[in-house]
Order: sequence, then C-alpha cells, then structure tokens
Amino acid sequence: MFQKLFAHGACQCRSLCICFPQLVLALDLHSSLTGSHDLVGLLLRIGQQLLLFHLGLLLVGFWLTSTILGILQNAIGMGVCSLMGIDKFYGILAGAVALMGGLGTSAAFGPFFEQNYGVTGATTVAITAATFGMATALIIGGPFGEKLIKKYKLKTPKAAKEDAPLEEIDETETTVTGENLIPAPAAAAEILKALGFVAIAMGLGSILSTYLGQFITLPVYIGSMLIAAVIRNIGDFSKAYKIEGVGMDCIADISLVLYVTMAINSLKLYELINLALPLIVILIIQTLLMVAFAWGVYFLMFGKDYDSVMLAVGGIGFAMGATANGLANMQSLSDKYGFSPKAWMIVSLVGAFLIDFTNAIIITWMITL
Repeated sequence: MFQKLFAHGACQCRSLCICFPQLVLALDLHSSLTGSHDLVGLLLRIGQQLLLFHLGLLLVGFWLTSTILGILQNAIGMGVCSLMGIDKFYGILAGAVALMGGLGTSAAFGPFFEQNYGVTGATTVAITAATFGMATALIIGGPFGEKLIKKYKLKTPKAAKEDAPLEEIDETETTVTGENLIPAPAAAAEILKALGFVAIAMGLGSILSTYLGQFITLPVYIGSMLIAAVIRNIGDFSKAYKIEGVGMDCIADISLVLYVTMAINSLKLYELINLALPLIVILIIQTLLMVAFAWGVYFLMFGKDYDSVMLAVGGIGFAMGATANGLANMQSLSDKYGFSPKAWMIVSLVGAFLIDFTNAIIITWMITL
C-alpha cells in the first residue's frame, strides 16, 4: 500500500518537475506581455505543495514501518525466550526497549520492569542489549549501504555532479585564513550561550516529562527534547536569537561521551551470567532481522534509489540503539556518495522523536500479552 502511495506521489512530482521549466518559461513570456504573474505564482505554489505531500507520505510511511519493526523485535525476543524457558520480559527488554528505544528508553523502562514485574537485572539487560545494538549498527550500516549502491548500480548525487558538463561545475576556490577561525573568547561565549539554552530546556523539560509520565511511560529526555524543539523554532522564525555553531557542537559532543560512559560504567554484568546465552541468541537474530528489514522494506519499498539507501542505513542506526548512529551511518555514505536532505530529515524526525511515542505504546501493550 505504501509503495503505491509513494509511487503515485513521486509520479506526480516527477511529472511536474519535467514539464515545469517549459511551463514557467512560456508563462513568464506571456506574463511579461500581459503584466500578470498570478498563474506562475499559482503553479509554483502547487509544485511546493506536491513536493511537501510526497515528503509527508515518506515520513508517515517510514514512521509506520519502523513501528512495525518494533513489534517484530518484541515478538522475536519473546519467542526466543519462550523456547529457551525464560521470562518473556527479557525478550521485550532485548527487543524494542533496547534496540528501537536505545539507552534512553532502556534507562526509563529498566526500573519500570524491575519495580512492577520483579524482573531481575532488567536495566542491565536492556542497556547491555542497547550497547550491543549501537556497536553493531555502526559496523554493518555503512558497508550495507555501499553494497546496495554497487549491487543495484544506483545513481548518487556525486556521480550526477561528475557527469555534469564542465562549464556547469563550480570551481570556486576557498581558502582558510585567520579571518575564518573563531577567536577563543567568541568560542567561549558561544559555549556558554548554548549551555544556557540546554539548561533551560532541561529544566522546563523535566517538568513536562513529569506531567506526561502520569499518562504514558516515556524516556526522561522526551520533555526536554520537546522544549528544545520549541526554543529552536522560536529562534529560527523570530530571528531574535540563533542556536547553532561551535558552542552547540561542543556541548553535544561532551554530553554524548559522558552519557555513554556513565551508562556502560553502571552495568552490573554479574546479573547476566544466567542470561548470557539467551541474550546472545536474541541479539544475533535481531541483527539478522534488521538487515532483512532494511533491505526488504526500507530499501525496496521506498523506491530502490539513493534516498532509500540512506533511509535504510539510517534505520539500521536508530532501530538498533541510537539516532546518532543512524546519522553517523548516513554521514559515512554522504562523504563518499553525496548528501540526501530528504532522508536526513526523515530519519532525524522519526528516530529522535516520533518513534519514541509509538515505541512506548508497543512496549506497554506487549507486556500484557
């Protein structure tokens, strides 16, 4: 069903893109004679709406298929646990909690399983599985995407640029001078500014998370992420302030390193002695499922083109531990084959935000099965 919808939307956009230059040229000539540009403006607006419609279909489709993947992850984990005679809850912890959810969801749901269902070592199992997923996603993501590009001989942005006529290639040279570098005092100010925005988002976000926690179990960072999105968009639209640059990059890098280090150091590996074999089996099967799903759904179902390759490698990243891994996989391909803005936006929205809500619903529902 999704494939037909995507194909229909893509066909509309492709048809419009093919005929649009001729229409604009003809109408612009007519407009210059008549003094009217209304029809040209109307066609431009229609074109933008069709492109947004197609992008919206891709976003919703990617979100729904990722939700289905979360259900499959739980189903496989629960099935292996049943066959090996252990509690089904460990299958959920090593399924959508750890893989689709990542370290944040593991830290949120681990104590929930321990306190409400008496699952021994739930947090340790979830964080261990999430750590495995993060490492595996980074190992297989880039090579998997490159194999798809070569096997299906896909056209990439860099290949298209190389095929362009020489006169169309921008050969502007840039040099790095002292004027391009940010002075130390300015960098320090940027870092303090970014830290201030992060502190505001964390403070207000903790209040929002506490409120949302009354209705649904979510990772504790969801509230802060929502507040941060509001702060960023207010700044972008009002132009009152700007949030980007070296300051935010520095805070992001430090925070990621601290978070991963603290999560790994908090592991109680002795609690995994009796669960080592089942956990290994579950995670191997989960990895095979991820590869099959990335190829059969993310790649084949979403168009068999370069954008779908980027969706596949991005999906491998966030569906096995962290959105940052998905973006890292995409970046590794982008450096070699070219950038895909469409895939980058979709993976960022779904992996970092939308999937957390549906994943929480999946987890709480499948606990009762």
